[in-house]
Amino acid sequence: MSVKPLLLADDGQEAAAKPIYITTVAGYDLGLSHYLIGNDGGKVANPRHLVNAYRRLRSDSKALSRKKLGSANRRKARVRLAAQHELVANARADFQHKLSRRIIDENQAVIVETLKSANMMKNRRLARHIGDSA
Repeated sequence: MSVKPLLLADDGQEAAAKPIYITTVAGYDLGLSHYLIGNDGGKVANPRHLVNAYRRLRSDSKALSRKKLGSANRRKARVRLAAQHELVANARADFQHKLSRRIIDENQAVIVETLKSANMMKNRRLARHIGDSA
């Protein structure tokens, strides 16, 4: 068996740096009372966006149900309710984005618990709170 010679070419780029070794690893557990609990004991509070907006969503939903089908006022009420749901969705996305960015900036490797939230949502008494934190 013969060894083939290795040809190296200069492409004008610097040689690759040494591999980076992981020095900080974080593990996180998702929960209901606290949104996130780290392996170091640090806890991130659950902002409960749906609970905070629940009163307004409930009143807008009731107002929509009282409107006559096909009316302009029903259309306005539907848009008002959709806007409230969008505010809740945007607040959740903003919180999750800021939190994930902070976790990524602080750690080189992240380990997260895998949950099946669809199975957890089968509990009717806790479904709203599980959905709010998931």
